[in-house]
Amino acid sequence: MPKYLTAIIALFAAAPALAQIAPADQAALDRARTRGELIYWYDQAAWHGSDDMMAKARDVSQTAGGWIVDGPANAAELIFYSRGVDPKPLYWVRFQNGKLAESRRTGDADAVMLTPQRRRMIAAVAAAGDALVEAKAGRCNDKPFNTVVLPPATPDGPVPVYFLTPQTEMNAVPLGAHYLFEVDSAGKAGPMRRFTNSCIALPTDTVSPDGKSPAALFVTHLLDPVPTEIHFFSAMAARKPIYIGIKKQVWAVTPAASGPTARLVKAD
Repeated sequence: MPKYLTAIIALFAAAPALAQIAPADQAALDRARTRGELIYWYDQAAWHGSDDMMAKARDVSQTAGGWIVDGPANAAELIFYSRGVDPKPLYWVRFQNGKLAESRRTGDADAVMLTPQRRRMIAAVAAAGDALVEAKAGRCNDKPFNTVVLPPATPDGPVPVYFLTPQTEMNAVPLGAHYLFEVDSAGKAGPMRRFTNSCIALPTDTVSPDGKSPAALFVTHLLDPVPTEIHFFSAMAARKPIYIGIKKQVWAVTPAASGPTARLVKAD
């Protein structure tokens, strides 16, 4: 990392919060923080739950139509479900505080696991997937998108479905080609929401001439007035703070065991 950038990050890290945030921006920031944390833990659940399923019930992968994760960030549940218009649960995994707590193959008696809300989420993934193809969304690598679907905030609210560029290198976190579709209660996907205009990958362990890895990362952002859920998710994935330059402001998004935080370290 260039010396000037290291110095800038050190200066911002020591700075106190500087200004009040407009109510609308605070609401957007709060939603981004909540979603970003869920995206991270749901993505982790899908990863580790898939490994568990492949180790204990590999044949499930032959009939699975997909998976969903829901529940609080510290108590997520993962369900693999069958293909077809009337999906059935095939494999269930429960997590506690980010660690796999229990898992098992499911049977006919477990059909109730797929509640109406979970069925909405399954249908939303399919609708959003069709919309992604129709939108001809650009990619930043040749790997399939990771899919994360979140529960609706209210019973009739939209279901957020994210398509995320997978991390293919341990020493870089992708910020480009992440997309969101909000699927309404009628099952219709809204317009595609992009989070960057180009492919961006932040190196996480670049060694400077003095032999030190960066304590934080830095990126500029053009599309929103405050950090987005992708910034929160990426900081957690990188396990390092990300400083985000937005117009004349600089924000710090910091991962923590209790959940990620954001603060304005340089105002207009």
